[in-house]
Amino acid sequence: MHRTQDRENLSGLYETKLISEVIQDAFFKNNRAIGVEFQSYFNPITLVTIAFVLTAVRISDLNSNLIFYTNLLLD
Repeated sequence: MHRTQDRENLSGLYETKLISEVIQDAFFKNNRAIGVEFQSYFNPITLVTIAFVLTAVRISDLNSNLIFYTNLLLD
């Protein structure tokens, strides 16, 4: 599995812990995960992959906000 060298002092592509954790969970969660099956595509992890992760995080955040505000309006 992919691991960053130092999870406390993240730098470069992993400047935030969130990026590192999402990549780990999404692509390297177990031995059958896509990052393990296709390691050559994730070494190094491309900026396209990081952009994909950040887009997914942003969409998730927008969906959470939408649900929160919808519930406020309906109450």
